[in-house]
Amino acid sequence: MKRKFKLFSVFRNLKPEKVTAIAAIFISVCALVTTVYQTYILEQQKHAAVWPRLTLLHSWSTGKLGSHYRITLENVGIGPALIEEVKIKYKGDTDFQSLGDLAIRIANTGKVADSVAYYDHRDVFEDMVIPQQDKWVLLEIIDDQAVTNFVEAIPDLDIQIIYGSLYGKRYQVSYPLVDHKELD
Repeated sequence: MKRKFKLFSVFRNLKPEKVTAIAAIFISVCALVTTVYQTYILEQQKHAAVWPRLTLLHSWSTGKLGSHYRITLENVGIGPALIEEVKIKYKGDTDFQSLGDLAIRIANTGKVADSVAYYDHRDVFEDMVIPQQDKWVLLEIIDDQAVTNFVEAIPDLDIQIIYGSLYGKRYQVSYPLVDHKELD
């Protein structure tokens, strides 16, 4: 019954210098892993500190008090949004240079004069910057017939805005099916 475990006998023959060296290597590897993980976390925090998030929203009303249709672009993120590309489609047609052109086309489907097709519009172009927490009214229509035409046209619309953060992450937001996704 004098059996001894061989595992412990291996450690008995180790010299204190070897044990110290092995412990130092183990601690060094642990420190390296910790440093790499901390660097990863810091990189994630850096990107999160300038994370833009655009939303495309709409509202409309019709009635005795007046009609309006409004498309709003808002950066609800915590960093500026750098616009890379804007795509405007209506019934598959992509010949629109601006939301004003789109408003005139849709308003004219009901024989509304161009002069009352839209009240105000603000276009979004490549290389524009939308600051954090900024809200832009992209299109506001106030003519009754033009509002009706625009509301009826919503299913045929497709507006997509591709934008990026300061660190090059790319995103896309679309309208009327408000969809937000990361591209990279």
